[in-house]
Amino acid sequence: AALREKGYAYGIVGIDYMSYSDFIELIITTQIHRPIYIDELSRKLAIQIESCTTENQLNTLRTEMIKKYCLLVKNYSRSGYSTLVRECMDYVDFHYMEQITLTSLAQQYFVSNTHLSALFKKEVNMNLKEYIQEVRLKHARLLLNTTKFPIQEIAANCGFLDVNYFTRVFKKVHGMSPREYRNKMQEVSDFS
Repeated sequence: AALREKGYAYGIVGIDYMSYSDFIELIITTQIHRPIYIDELSRKLAIQIESCTTENQLNTLRTEMIKKYCLLVKNYSRSGYSTLVRECMDYVDFHYMEQITLTSLAQQYFVSNTHLSALFKKEVNMNLKEYIQEVRLKHARLLLNTTKFPIQEIAANCGFLDVNYFTRVFKKVHGMSPREYRNKMQEVSDFS
């Protein structure tokens, strides 16, 4: 509480600093149908925030809080998917920077490659490799828009081992290289 009264801000991916109340408002306003679980989670996290006495405790809680909110929202929005597909999507969303393969996920969830591949394609309308690439590119765009990290570092942070491969994939999907994309976004930002 003392840290919040001093205006301590919580960093969020893509947003440098945001107050707790602004963060909660963001979560709430982005929900069309807010499940009751968000209210329960908010109450529990508010208690934990109030009990924090150091910035280190808040930093640890911040990461946990963001993951819990995101997972809750995604689970609610993914209610039409099977448990296996939801768990695979969640795993990719939180581990996109690691090397993930169909085989590694199938082993993790004790199913065959064929079963996981067919089920994922049927429910998501894209194969697992395409989904992993989409998630990685989404995070790359976020980093390109919000940081000055070198392209090679962004590629590595998003699970691309080879910066040239990252650039080819990015250009194929977005019609421009990561550098061109960043420059274009900077122009738009400067114009505003």
